Amino acid sequence: NESNALTSGADHASPDPKGVDRAGVFYANATSRAPAPPRPRMLHKPNQATASDQPLMVTLRIAVPKQATLVRLHYRTLDPQSKEIVIEEPPAAEVHFTIPGSDLTGTWDLFYYFEVLNREGSGWFEPDPIAAAPYFVVHIQAPRTGPN
Repeated sequence: NESNALTSGADHASPDPKGVDRAGVFYANATSRAPAPPRPRMLHKPNQATASDQPLMVTLRIAVPKQATLVRLHYRTLDPQSKEIVIEEPPAAEVHFTIPGSDLTGTWDLFYYFEVLNREGSGWFEPDPIAAAPYFVVHIQAPRTGPN
C-alpha cells in the first residue's frame, strides 16, 4: 500500500534562538516566533537507472499539497563541468517533472532532490537530509560502442 510508504511528517531538528539548528544550518525564517508547520508526508520512487540521452520523468507525491506554495526539482550530473538546474512547478498531490535527455548524456550519474516551499517562507527537502542521504542517485546508462 503506497499510503503506508509515505515518510513520516516529523521534523528532526529545531532551530536555536539564533536560527541555527543542531546540524549548523541557518533558517531564513528563524526570527519568526510562529511554530514551524509540520512536514507534509512525501513519497518519491526513484529510478535506479535510465538510458543516456532519454528524458527522465520524476514524480513527487505530497499528502497535503495545500501546505506548499512551490515545488522545485534540483538536479545535476556528477560531471565536473555540469551546473545545477532547477525546475519549478506548482504544488499538487502529484508533481511531475521531466529532466530533458539532453541533460543526461554520457555515463555520469544524476543527483537530484526536491525542495517544497511553504507559506511561512521556509520549507522541506525530499529526501529529508536529516534522515537520509540528501539526494537521489540515478545511474545513466550510455549506449554500448566498440567491439565489446
